[in-house]
Amino acid sequence: MLAIKIFIGVLILAGFGYISVILIDPDLGWHVRVGQDSIATGTIPHVDRYTHTMPGFEWVDHEWLVDAWMWWMHAHQVWWAVIIVFTLCAFIPFFVWINRAQGLGQALAVLLGAASVIPFIGVRPQMLSFLLFFITFELSRRYFLEEENKAYLVGFPLLFFVWANLHAGFIAGLVLFGLCIAAGFLSTALHNKKLPIVEYVFPLFVFLLSAASTFLNPYGWKLHAEIVRVFFSPETTKYIMEWQPLPSDLDPALLVFLGVVLVLALRFYKKYSPLVLCVTLFFLVLAFKSARNLPLFVAASYPLIFSGITWLKHEVALAQQQKPFGERTARALLGIAILFFITVIGFFGF
Repeated sequence: MLAIKIFIGVLILAGFGYISVILIDPDLGWHVRVGQDSIATGTIPHVDRYTHTMPGFEWVDHEWLVDAWMWWMHAHQVWWAVIIVFTLCAFIPFFVWINRAQGLGQALAVLLGAASVIPFIGVRPQMLSFLLFFITFELSRRYFLEEENKAYLVGFPLLFFVWANLHAGFIAGLVLFGLCIAAGFLSTALHNKKLPIVEYVFPLFVFLLSAASTFLNPYGWKLHAEIVRVFFSPETTKYIMEWQPLPSDLDPALLVFLGVVLVLALRFYKKYSPLVLCVTLFFLVLAFKSARNLPLFVAASYPLIFSGITWLKHEVALAQQQKPFGERTARALLGIAILFFITVIGFFGF
């Protein structure tokens, strides 16, 4: 099993690195030029000076710090380090889950999730949000589901302060944290038949402090207003492909990944904690609203997938005791599994 995990890990890392090298994001030139002007003038942009059809249009550069950093790296001829950073941002969440995988089913689920996010991989600021979203979910899940160790949440205000100056995806992290608090509160209340107000004073205080820290950016409240404007703008979903609904761009790996999540959620919904189930399904809905949210859904779905696969293996083991698979059936199922694996990998060419 260790050899399989190493193979899948190397495959994902090499694939992400290769994509980051050969594919150039259409917005990359924009980011580098904005960073160049910011460093040259010592100021951040407040109006759009680059689009000739929109002279003087008020503009919020929600990635101002990343833009300046990318230009600095480009100017000092260390662009290779930028590629490494963004590749690792995409890879680290999958590395964590590969390390936790127990059995071939869970390991293949990690590979399937990595294949599903391929269209979003590259030197792109949103990869920073992907990693920070994963960290937020990991720490929140551990606090509410494993042990209420305050150390898991105490760093959130600083995390969100940094995140708000890197990428507008911090708003998804706040929604995630708030959803974890609400789901945990309702779950505890239903289980104990009383409102756990005292137990949730600390996480609620951290949430409010984290939300407040996101206003410590060069644009203040205008950053949040810009996020709301873009999210609800009909022009965004009409003209920008990544903001369009998910059904407009489905590939085989993503279809299978969605199928796995939905089958496990429907089969074992009574066993899942409300937190895991609510977070996964909430970000699935967001992904269907906008394909841009797909990586967040993938990052949030692995607790559900891993638990579901474990329960499914247990059910299969019980079924085998009652009516074991014949040797011919076992060979046929193994052949189908191998063929499916080759098909998915071959489709993406790496």
